[in-house]
Amino acid sequence: MYTRKTCSSPGCSARTLPNSELCLEHHEDGETLNAMAGDYIRETTLIRDFFFPGLRIANADLRSKQIINCDLSYGYYENCSFESSVFQFAVLNHSHFVNCSFKNIRAIECVFACSSFKDCSFDGSDLVQNNFNGCALINTSFSGSDLMYSRFINCNIHFTDYEDCNVKGVMFPGSQLKEVSFKYSNREDAIFEYEH
Repeated sequence: MYTRKTCSSPGCSARTLPNSELCLEHHEDGETLNAMAGDYIRETTLIRDFFFPGLRIANADLRSKQIINCDLSYGYYENCSFESSVFQFAVLNHSHFVNCSFKNIRAIECVFACSSFKDCSFDGSDLVQNNFNGCALINTSFSGSDLMYSRFINCNIHFTDYEDCNVKGVMFPGSQLKEVSFKYSNREDAIFEYEH
């Protein structure tokens, strides 16, 4: 799907930008490239096959986007609204999301692994077969969502709601759950421990 190369700057393990040997931070035009990528995402409805690791974007209205087969991993997203968007085969792993709204999105087979979500909402969303493994979820809500067969393995999940959700086949083994609510959800159909 993507060629994954590591930045050539000594001691840096970040992913390189397309057609570059450097990551966004070490690229001499990093600020300009980030601004251009942010403008592209803000202005484009159908975002397909877009590769831009390390994107930093804040205060953005990204509602009703179609984000298909894109790699936006290692990003930082603050005060962004992705409401009513469609994500398909999108990679957003190792990213940070602060105060972002994913309400009423549809995400299919996406990777959010090792990301952090603080003060975010996925309420009313269809999140089928997504990978949230290794995530930190703090004060985040999935209420009213279909999470069927998604994975939340080895996560830190604090002050988070999975109320009135379909959690059939959702995997939580190894996760630390603190003040997490499954009220009105089919918790008995979720997997919290590996079978021996």
